[in-house]
Amino acid sequence: MLGQLVSWKFRLVVAAWEPTYRVPAELTEAFAIGAVDPGLRPLHTDPYGPRRPDALGLGAELSSCVGGTEEGRSKYRKVSGAGQAAAYVSGVGALWRQAHPTLSPKAIRKLMLANTLEIPNNEDSMLGAGLVRFTKVSATEQSMEC
Repeated sequence: MLGQLVSWKFRLVVAAWEPTYRVPAELTEAFAIGAVDPGLRPLHTDPYGPRRPDALGLGAELSSCVGGTEEGRSKYRKVSGAGQAAAYVSGVGALWRQAHPTLSPKAIRKLMLANTLEIPNNEDSMLGAGLVRFTKVSATEQSMEC
């Protein structure tokens, strides 16, 4: 099913580190994300699952909805991990898409990877390209032939 979504031009932003499930990070078309805290320290020091992350997102102690109450109110708690970081990266991707609506999803991904923040002590790029972020770089300043 995930492969079919990719064939329909959906872009998947997924957690690269998931100890139980290997899919969807095994899909090479997916944008695999690892997590760092605000101090740019990786949240997972174990080897990543099926592949290294392509990039990182902030994923420490983020408020997340964990259900509802009998009164119909949402319940929240602080959650950390690559899943939270994937949501962060999806949001950054939406900002890039809004700023440059004519670019293809592949070009948006390339733009995001070209504008990451370097992570200290990232030997052999074990943590991917760096922390995904939204900058004021114009898409016309980038090579976006995708």
